[in-house]
Amino acid sequence: MSKLVLSRKAGESVLVGDQTLEVLQVDRANVQLRVPGVRLIRVGLLDGFDLNADVRIEVSSIARGQVKLCFIAPPAVKIIRTEILP
Repeated sequence: MSKLVLSRKAGESVLVGDQTLEVLQVDRANVQLRVPGVRLIRVGLLDGFDLNADVRIEVSSIARGQVKLCFIAPPAVKIIRTEILP
């Protein structure tokens, strides 16, 4: 398993394999995320959830309207900031 940490703000998203994870809201203690077509997720600081059988996402910090998400996944799973996609 590999770890990748990305900072995201509300309105930004990440492509995790074939699923898009969008940050909807960031406040002092919680983050609201959306996996389109699947579910809404509210996660607290230092909490996490399993996106699927291979990928775990944890909230490592929340500060100044940004959240640091830690992605724990096999090296074969591509994790890409959507703003750099063509």
